[in-house]
Amino acid sequence: MPIEDVAGTVKELIDAGKVKYFGLSEAGPQTIRRAHVVQPVSVLQTEYSLFERDAEQLFPVLDELGVGFVAYSSLGRGFITGTAKPAGEYDVTDMRNADPRWQPGNFEKNVEAVGKLGDLAATKGITVSLRPDLRFLRAPTGKPALPPPHRQGR
Repeated sequence: MPIEDVAGTVKELIDAGKVKYFGLSEAGPQTIRRAHVVQPVSVLQTEYSLFERDAEQLFPVLDELGVGFVAYSSLGRGFITGTAKPAGEYDVTDMRNADPRWQPGNFEKNVEAVGKLGDLAATKGITVSLRPDLRFLRAPTGKPALPPPHRQGR
């Protein structure tokens, strides 16, 4: 379905008072622009962490259009918390089984990189599990890139 149709439908819902905002997830720059012409996009949600930085290419478009940004998996899908396991040790439906970051060779290098990050964090008197990553999320444009609220028990 064309994004213009989706944006038009959401616009109708906003105009009717049934929806307040229009957000997108994992959209590229052209999709964001095409949707924004029909109905202004409020926010984009995309994976963004020390391990996944492709979202940075979207920042100029988001800034130009005034679209907010919400990062998800800001802790590298478990790498930065030290809970990541190699591919094959997750449920068969888990995307990490197929993601290159968890494959043999890459997994070990990523664990080593997190160890170095931990060493750096220790020199600053902080922990690697959260604070260095959140500082990184603020760095590219100087504007906050907000991680999603943490859910209790997750």
